[in-house]
Amino acid sequence: MNSFAVFLLLATLVPLAGAADESSLSQIRDRHRKLEQRMFQPGKDGKPPSPVEMEARFAKFDNQQTELFRQALAFANQKPDSDEAAKALIWILEHPRAWHVPPGLPAIELLLRHHSKHSEIGPLIATLGYFLPIEEEPFHAPAMDLLQRSALGHPDRTVRGNAALGLAFFAKRRFTEAETAGGSNVDQIATLAVNAFTRLIREYGDCRCLRTRGIRAAGKNLAGEAAAELRELRDLRMGAPAPEIVATDLHGKEFRLSDHRGKVVLLVFWAAWCGPCMAEVPHEKELVKRFAGRPFVLLGVNGDQSSELARRAVKQHQIPWRSFWNGTDASGGITKDWNVRGWPAVFILDQLGMIRHKGLRGKALDQPLERLIRAAEQF
Repeated sequence: MNSFAVFLLLATLVPLAGAADESSLSQIRDRHRKLEQRMFQPGKDGKPPSPVEMEARFAKFDNQQTELFRQALAFANQKPDSDEAAKALIWILEHPRAWHVPPGLPAIELLLRHHSKHSEIGPLIATLGYFLPIEEEPFHAPAMDLLQRSALGHPDRTVRGNAALGLAFFAKRRFTEAETAGGSNVDQIATLAVNAFTRLIREYGDCRCLRTRGIRAAGKNLAGEAAAELRELRDLRMGAPAPEIVATDLHGKEFRLSDHRGKVVLLVFWAAWCGPCMAEVPHEKELVKRFAGRPFVLLGVNGDQSSELARRAVKQHQIPWRSFWNGTDASGGITKDWNVRGWPAVFILDQLGMIRHKGLRGKALDQPLERLIRAAEQF
C-alpha cells in the first residue's frame, strides 16, 4: 500500500500550523513522514483499519500532504535557483498525488526553469515515466518536456536511460489506445513501442532502474523493466491467449482460470486499499446480476497484504464473486505474469480464453460483454 492510491480522494483543505518561511524543508519532510506512518497504524483494537476507516484516513492525509506540498513550494520560491529549492521541488514532484493538486504544476514549471539537470533528479524522472499523466491533464506537457530534456541532455547516463524508459512507456500507451480503439495502424504503433524498448535495452539495459514507487517493484536494471513490457506487447495483446492462473482463493482453496473455459470472463485486479477499485464494485455487482444464468463469470485477483483484509472487504461490500489471492507481494505472482502496473486492471476474456478487451471500466464494459456473451451462447 502506498500514497499514490489516494489520487481520487478529494476533501476540504485542512491547514497545518506554521508558515512556509518558518519551516525548513527537513521539517516539512519529517512532518509528511510522520503523517504517513500514522495513516497505517493499527486501530485501537490492534487490528488493521477497515476499508471505510482507511478511506477516511486517506482523505485526511490527502488534505494534510497537499498543504505540505504548498509549504515546500513556497520554500522553493524564496530562492528558486538554489540547491535547497531544487530538493524541495523534487521532493514535491516525487509524490504522484502532487501532480493532481494545485502545487504540482508550478513546482514542475519552476524545476524546468532552474533545475532540469540536477544531480538528484533521477528518481523523479523514473516516477514521471512510470505514472505519466494522460495527455488531457495540464501536468502532462511539462512532464513530457522534462522527460525529453533528460533523455537528450542530462549529464548522467543512468538518468538519461530512465528518461528513455519513460518515453518508451508513452509509446506503449499510444499502442494500448490504438489497440482499444481498433485502429488499422495498431501493428505499426506496436512496432514503434517494441523498437523503443529494444533500443533502450541495447543502449541503457545495464543502467539501474531509479524508480522507488509503484505497485510493481522496480527491476534490478532497465533491461528487466523493458523485458516485462516487451513480453506484454508480445503475449498480452488483444487476441492472444490469456495466461493461465493457478492460485488459491481468499479462503485458501486452489482453483484455475481455465476452470471457467466456455464462459466469458471479466477478470478484475483489485484491492481494498484501492479507492478506484472499490468504486467499481457497485457496477460490477450489477453486471453479475444482469448476466446471471448466462455463460459469464466475474473473477477477481486481490492484491491486499493479507487474505484477511480482502475477506473483510468482501464481507463489508457484499462482493459475491470469487477472487484469486495474489499473495503478500503486490508486484509478484499473478500481477507479474499479467504485467499489472496499476490498479484496477481489467481484462475481458472470451469463452475460448482469448483476451478480447483490456482497461475498460464502468459502463464501457456493458456492450462488449453483451456481445461476447451472445457469441458464447451460440458457440
